[in-house]
Amino acid sequence: MWKPQKPVVIAGRKEMWLNEFAHGYLDLCNDEVDGEWLRGLALTLYPLNSHRAPREAAKVAYVTRHYEMRGD
Repeated sequence: MWKPQKPVVIAGRKEMWLNEFAHGYLDLCNDEVDGEWLRGLALTLYPLNSHRAPREAAKVAYVTRHYEMRGD
């Protein structure tokens, strides 16, 4: 299970995960993404990925989003 390296007393575990996910995703796309869209993505993925390191989940989301479907 993922645990933050530096726990933040004010924020809850979910907020820490969401923030770390966002930072990881932004690092991958060079900050070229809408913050509101990214927050929605993180909130959507959190229930299925809360046990996973957030930056790892961000990498999976980024690669998946950029995968091009091939036509038959």
